[in-house]
This record gives sequence, C-alpha cells and structure tokens, in this order.
Amino acid sequence: MTGAWPWQGVLRALVHARASELQLAQYVAVLKGIRKALDDWIPLQRLDICRRLFADLGLAVEIDCIFAPLARPDHVLGAQVVPTTEAIALPYRASTHAPEGSSVHIVVSSRPDYAAEALASGFYHSFIAGRILRKPLVDHHWLGEAFGYPSCCVRFFLEHNDWPRQNTYAETTQASRRLCWETNCLPKHTPFMALFHIPCAWDCEATRSYTRDVLQAVAMHDEAYAQAIERLMRTPALTLSEVSTWAMHGGRHDHGGRVRYASAQYLGSDLRRDRGSVILARGDALAIDAGSVLVFREGRLTDVLPAKCDAGVIEVPLMLMFQ
Repeated sequence: MTGAWPWQGVLRALVHARASELQLAQYVAVLKGIRKALDDWIPLQRLDICRRLFADLGLAVEIDCIFAPLARPDHVLGAQVVPTTEAIALPYRASTHAPEGSSVHIVVSSRPDYAAEALASGFYHSFIAGRILRKPLVDHHWLGEAFGYPSCCVRFFLEHNDWPRQNTYAETTQASRRLCWETNCLPKHTPFMALFHIPCAWDCEATRSYTRDVLQAVAMHDEAYAQAIERLMRTPALTLSEVSTWAMHGGRHDHGGRVRYASAQYLGSDLRRDRGSVILARGDALAIDAGSVLVFREGRLTDVLPAKCDAGVIEVPLMLMFQ
C-alpha cells in the first residue's frame, strides 16, 4: 500500500479489502449506476474478504480465472506483439493452490446480468501451445458496451487501439479541437483518476459528462478526494505512449516556445518501463522536436528523451496542456 490518501468510509473499506488504492472512483461509478461494470485483479488471498464487502454493498461478482505472475514477462513468446502479457492463467477453483502473488480476475457490477455480460467478452489475448489467440474485434465492442463506456469512444478504440501500429493518444489528439481536463485519462493507473477509457477526442462531450458525474458521486464520499482527482486531471502531461506518460507539475508555456515545469510524476503502471523520470528530473523545461523530447535546465540543453517504436509500442511525443 502506498498510503496515497487518508481513506474514509466505503473508500477505506474498498482499499482494505482489495489491498489497492486504484479504481476507487470507478467502483463509486458502478455503485451509483454511472457505469455498468468494471473488471479488477484481486489478490487471491483477499478474494473472500472482497466478496463479503461486495455483497454488503449490493454488488454482483463474476470470477474469470486466476492469474499467476510470470518471473520474466518480457521474455514470454509473443510479449512484443501483445504488450499486456504479464501472467499465466489458471482455472479458478475454490480449492486451487496457486503460486504466491497470484490474483483473481473478476467483474463487478450493480446487476448480475451486467456482470455476466461483461465477463462473456472480458478476456485477454492468450498464448496457447506456442500460438497467439487474439480476442475477436467484436468482443472489444461488446466489452466496451458492457462496461458502459461512451459509444463514440468504443468505436474509436476499435479503430485505433493497435499498439504496434498506432498511438491511440496521438489519434485522440488529431481528432480534438481543444484539450478539456475532464477527458484526461492519463492518470488512470493512479489513485487519482476519474475515468479509465481513452476518449475519442480530448473534447468528447460524453466523456466530459461522465467525469463530472463521477466526481460528483465521489464528492459525496470525500469532497477533498474529488478535488485532488480534479487537480491531477488539470495538470499538463507529457506522453510518449500509454505506458510512458508523466504529469508535468507546474507546467506552463514560456516565451521561447518551451514548456517550463517544476517536477515530473510518472503515471504508468509499470516502473520498469519508466525510462524518462530521471531525464526529466534533470531539467526545468522541455520542447518537442523531430520526434524527441528536448530537456533543458536554465536554458541549456541537458538531455534528450527520444521516441521509440521497437518494443511493440508506437511512441509519439505529445505535450498536452489540459484546460
């Protein structure tokens, strides 16, 4: 546990049961009927505690399978093609003796039929007998609908979410007229997030409405926490890809066409992929030029953070100044 916030009430109960501070706003959204369902990875030893809490909250649960951690996920066959590979799936049984550190993949909803609907399409790409079993495109559509994401964003995801070939954030930026803070999904792997889906545009009105509804619901449990979420969502962000993104605290344009900043906060889910925080910490300003991030300190170039496309992820440097 990171102790990111002094949790109270139902938020505290969710953190304790799940041993995680992530997705709290999404649990509130499900409780309030703002979204239909969500999926989560629960530590296997916490599953019974979670099921009791979910029952007390009136939530339905569907269990998918157990995920046992891989010692070297980057060395698994096909990991470059499907970058999300990080575990081996085992069938769930109440008496299963899974390896230490295993998690259970579950779907949670306010209605049993919603949970079953999401489970039916909520599976991952798999490697079986040395071959890649890809999830059919139509199942991504059904899962987006089952989760309750905006239909426009589901359609956009189907067209552009292909990590080895496209950068979804870059496609979102191209489709945008302005950058609205309510659509900032970049903190989605931190406790301070209001949405998980990638919007079809940074000014998508359906996503903006969703965020406002979620924050209003969160504020009913903890107003200060809702305000903290909004502050991070309003913070300018530098992104190369969905796994290489930083909140640039104090970010502002200067007169030389650069963006000055006080500090950089890594927003990715895997610290092993953070190859930029050390470089950004050396500087106080940045500029994007020819596919690279130029980092300056007191007006002098100190380092360069280049975009790469050789690890199954297309990187496109973007400096997003949300308003």
